[in-house]
Amino acid sequence: LPTTLAIYLVVMTEWFKANIRNYLYVGMLLSVGFLFKTVVAFDALAILTLLLLRNGLKISRQVLRMLLGAGLVLIVPGIYLLANGLGEDFIRAAFLNNFGYVKAGNFTTISFLGIANPWITVGGKLLLVGAAILALRRHYRDALTPAALFYLWLIWTLFGALLSGRPYLHYLMACAGAMTLLIPYFWGQLWPPTRFRALQSRDWIKGVAVLGAVISALVLGVGGKIELVASTPALSEAAKGYYANSFSYLTGRISQDAFYRFYGETVTLNLKLRDSLLAHSMTRSKIYIRGNVPWVYYLWGGPHAPQHSLAYHFASPQQANGVGTAG
Repeated sequence: LPTTLAIYLVVMTEWFKANIRNYLYVGMLLSVGFLFKTVVAFDALAILTLLLLRNGLKISRQVLRMLLGAGLVLIVPGIYLLANGLGEDFIRAAFLNNFGYVKAGNFTTISFLGIANPWITVGGKLLLVGAAILALRRHYRDALTPAALFYLWLIWTLFGALLSGRPYLHYLMACAGAMTLLIPYFWGQLWPPTRFRALQSRDWIKGVAVLGAVISALVLGVGGKIELVASTPALSEAAKGYYANSFSYLTGRISQDAFYRFYGETVTLNLKLRDSLLAHSMTRSKIYIRGNVPWVYYLWGGPHAPQHSLAYHFASPQQANGVGTAG
């Protein structure tokens, strides 16, 4: 919601001549979203890219207002963290540990490409982002419309969703806002059918290229061409068919038990633990799971003693395996 409102304010300011101070509220909204999920930084990059495409480097007034708005929101939790000596822990948990997470997830091989270098993989994704932005710039030239912002929003949020190299469905939720806004735009471009007569050959080439890219993405994701190299065979199998398994369950083709069994013994054991807790605990009993398995709290559905804080929130991925917790 905060990012959607921020995008709305940008549209009203850039195309409907609303007051430039709206960028103060844009910064505040983005920082509120950032406190919940750091990937909101990619939404901010979409807005910054739009400003650069529209105004070149003459964006200091907008950017300063955004930074001021963000600072007004972040100053309160910032003071709290510093006052309690938690600043370093917060930076490590929210930012630095993500580098290891992204690096590990990008040890991938896609189809016949045996890419096992995470920095090459991430660099390739950035090159695709750059190419998409250049194509957008060439298409709109100097006549950028709100649809251009929605495309930029989709480009950057899709990059954020795929950055970790893990094919998790819930990561794609970050793209939902842009996709929802672009669907009616596409419909308006395709209907009525008489519009097809006015299309030139280059328009058809662009359409085929976009369709090919979409089909390739579906083949790589849904068709099961993603394989984790540095992982167990069970995890590789899960990653290969992650989308396909989820799609089968959502469409009623497989049962919930079959959906869970796909993910191997770990999920099965967690479900057995849930059943044991339900059978031997009082409804409002508080539990504490020793280990990095917060999903058991969710599966059980009852209250829990600690927050959902795990070892890797406070240490590097290498150190997390050796971190114990007091019972």
